[in-house]
Amino acid sequence: MYTIGIMLLMWLSLGAGLYFFMPLWAATILAVIITAVIMYFLGKKFMKRLMIPFEDSQKALQKGNHARAIRILEDARRLRHWQLHLDKQINSQIGVIYYLQKDYETAKKYLNDGIARHWIGVSMLGCIYFREKKLTPMKTVFNRAVRSNPKQAIVWGVYAWCLNEMGEKSEAIEVMRKGLKKNPTAEALEQNLVALQNGKRMKMKSFGESWYQYMLEMPTGPSMSRHQKGFQGRPSAAQLRAAQRAIKRES
Repeated sequence: MYTIGIMLLMWLSLGAGLYFFMPLWAATILAVIITAVIMYFLGKKFMKRLMIPFEDSQKALQKGNHARAIRILEDARRLRHWQLHLDKQINSQIGVIYYLQKDYETAKKYLNDGIARHWIGVSMLGCIYFREKKLTPMKTVFNRAVRSNPKQAIVWGVYAWCLNEMGEKSEAIEVMRKGLKKNPTAEALEQNLVALQNGKRMKMKSFGESWYQYMLEMPTGPSMSRHQKGFQGRPSAAQLRAAQRAIKRES
């Protein structure tokens, strides 16, 4: 990665220059401090530049221009040598967009090459395997999702829902228990754990609009009109808002 090379070159150059004026140990320490300060400010400047294509992609997504949103993210790959895991981060975000378009096969290709801490991307990948009725890879992906994002209650909930729908009720209960331990104040987890234990269906609407972005269940009641577009083809505004918030957090 270019930034590591620049940092090492800067540190060696400063250390060599300072060595003419002070002992080696003092020159080394001072060079490290100066390099760290310079890299901190350079890093902040670079991150501002890096955020531009991500923000432009979100704007295109808000307008329903999925092709442009993807194209902007693909163009941002030219910066991959400057930011660790940037390629994987871009893959995750592009995968989310394809998922929202219901192009699950293409989404799967990108999400499989995504980053584990991008919770919405990795949990959507788990949902794709659920749709394909592939229990083992689904578990593998969701286990990775909850391990990397234990504080995202919705990930635990979606994992348990998929398990329960595939007839793995006892395992779904265990997942909910683990999720509740990590998120003791998550009422949605607690309510759905009780429902499972009492042999009732999970009520995922308690997770709010974040649940409907997975397009696994049709909304009912007053919220139906707000989400219905996403089940017919184009993602609804609510689904896009939820996905965009996740994309922004993972940028």
